[in-house]
Amino acid sequence: MINAIEAAERKYLEEVMKKLHQASKELEEKLTSSYREIIDAKKYLWVNLAELDPAERAANRMDISMSIDSGEQAAARHRKIRKLIESAYFGRVDFHGKDHDRAETFYIGVHSFSEDGSRNLLIYDWRSPVASLFYDFNAGPAYYDAPMGRVEGDIRTKRQYKIRDGLMDYMIESSMNIHDDVLQKELSSTSDEKMKKYRGYHSKRTKCHYTERDFERAYYPGGSRFREDIRGPAQSRLPVVSA
Repeated sequence: MINAIEAAERKYLEEVMKKLHQASKELEEKLTSSYREIIDAKKYLWVNLAELDPAERAANRMDISMSIDSGEQAAARHRKIRKLIESAYFGRVDFHGKDHDRAETFYIGVHSFSEDGSRNLLIYDWRSPVASLFYDFNAGPAYYDAPMGRVEGDIRTKRQYKIRDGLMDYMIESSMNIHDDVLQKELSSTSDEKMKKYRGYHSKRTKCHYTERDFERAYYPGGSRFREDIRGPAQSRLPVVSA
């Protein structure tokens, strides 16, 4: 049975996925338009080359160059969007800054994403300053260094996700950051019977909500806390991504 927290997370993911697909569609249309503009401009220049004076030739070449640059930027953006469509984000941090009335929610992914014309980021790049909250701090007092200076406050919530092809396989709510490889091995691929109980194991892909305590009970029956060796330095916990 899906609880209220997971239901809200799934709904948010669905909304983000719709916006990602819309952005991808718009970029594809822009790429098609840019391609046609470049082809038409080159044909015009070739057909009328003898009749154009040097200034007109230079202006036409400049227009073609600008169209190519615009197309390349759209292509680069489209590649990033396609990666986010595969896996929109992998982490979330709710951070209450000292100078804010309420906590802000930051979803962390391999690239940033916002709707066109909006400054409101739906997904933050894992290399952004605010992402350090996810990698470097547990729940409690924390800070990140923004361009305008250090922002101090408290982390209220930390969650990690496994999302594939726009579907949430599972989510973990934890006060600490768990190494991604450990999550893959222990939560996604394990055949341990105790873990199956907490994963809601079945023959199809699982989509469940876990807590840190569930993980401990499954793999550390004595009730011990997580072993220190699953938490490496921040550098070792960064996801492997390509630009």
